[in-house]
Amino acid sequence: MSTLPEIKSLFDLWYNYMPEEPDWQTDDAVDLISNYIMSPYDSKILDLGCGSGRHLRCLEAKGFRKLHGVDFSEIAIKKAYKLNEEKKKIRYYQREFGDFLVDNIETFDLIYSFDCTITLYSESDLILLFEKIYRSMLPGAYCLFEIWNEHYVENEMFNDYERMHELEIGTFHYIRRYDRKSSILVFAHYLELSNGEKVEFPHQIQYVYSTDKFNEIAKMTNLKPNIGLVKDRNTTSYYKCYALFTK
Repeated sequence: MSTLPEIKSLFDLWYNYMPEEPDWQTDDAVDLISNYIMSPYDSKILDLGCGSGRHLRCLEAKGFRKLHGVDFSEIAIKKAYKLNEEKKKIRYYQREFGDFLVDNIETFDLIYSFDCTITLYSESDLILLFEKIYRSMLPGAYCLFEIWNEHYVENEMFNDYERMHELEIGTFHYIRRYDRKSSILVFAHYLELSNGEKVEFPHQIQYVYSTDKFNEIAKMTNLKPNIGLVKDRNTTSYYKCYALFTK
């Protein structure tokens, strides 16, 4: 696992330089929550890795009111508050996930983490995090995670890969390496600004768990896999998949 200072530095840089992603990119995940998992009425929801809050804003637009988000990045949280300053119904926190869950006394109907953020955690760290998530769930509550699809990664992402994105402020270089032996994705991005300055992002390590392995880790902390609701959404042709659990 990347160190917490590295993760915080990475996402601070990301939210400082990179353009905001459009809210429509949240449609599938938000649809899964609002149409199949949870109704808006009195449902208390926590987003682990909320970034600038785009998923939470979309849930708010669908009628959810008890919304909370936590992120490593102070810059992301400041952006989230600014983007939601008119309504001010979403509560944001800048913390490491586990530390937040230990100190927070509230419990939730749904805890989720999207964009493969949960795969920043190694197996041993994931077990500890799941234990804290379990304790923060109400009886019968759900937790939903977006993880790397191991079939897609093995078949489509095994080669080293680099692409460039032209931004208003310069050129962003996206670099990805896959260590098949360790089932680890390593990201090493950098940004060439228009003024010639080079901004290097800390290397990011993400773990590619098989669905069976991810379920096995969750079961160790008494979380129960709920495959039915996400079965039709998990295909080998997409690079991410969902894992849903109940308490």
